[in-house]
Amino acid sequence: EGSHSFLERPRAVSPSRAGLVALGGCEYGQLAGRYKPLPASQSEAMMIHDQYAHAKSHNSGINSLLTETEATKSQLLKSLPKADTLHLATHGRFGKSFHVDSFGLPEPDSMFDSYLVLAEESEQSQISEQVLTAAEVSLLDLSGVNLVTLSACQTGLGRVSAGQGVQGLVRAFHQAGARTVVSALWNVSDEATPKLMEEFYDALWKEGDLSPPDAMRV
Repeated sequence: EGSHSFLERPRAVSPSRAGLVALGGCEYGQLAGRYKPLPASQSEAMMIHDQYAHAKSHNSGINSLLTETEATKSQLLKSLPKADTLHLATHGRFGKSFHVDSFGLPEPDSMFDSYLVLAEESEQSQISEQVLTAAEVSLLDLSGVNLVTLSACQTGLGRVSAGQGVQGLVRAFHQAGARTVVSALWNVSDEATPKLMEEFYDALWKEGDLSPPDAMRV
């Protein structure tokens, strides 16, 4: 079981952005021993992709689906500037930094402690090419993004830093400009999450005037 949190702030949505990027079912490759496959996350991404197509048939924006070997960091970063809704269903973690110094030792930077695990780029790729850290997210331009859903374990967690509050993926997406971020506060069931997400987006897109927190309560 899990719990979801919402952080929202007023922000005008850029007219240049319209559409959805749905990611799930990542092929973890070299990290498969550490992160088990999430077969339901692929079904979840495909379902939301189809939901959007039906609910937003009049919308001229993109409807991008990234699964299996296409659910890579590079593909995601290419798609981000085009959409105002992001749904990312993959492993998320807090507390095991992949950021290393010149000696190959982990650096104690809390913005690197939260990250999403994505598909392997190639057999020769580095781990840094497969994880998207909060530090990297914070440097993106997501000022036109209306909603980010982090359908992953512990994505709402972060480390408390003096004078900066809780640092983590949620804070990073807000710092990058995203208006609303839906995130998990602890481990989320791979099997139960798709149904919750289906009901959430159904309420959000069919009702039209509901905010994300209200849509989750329906």
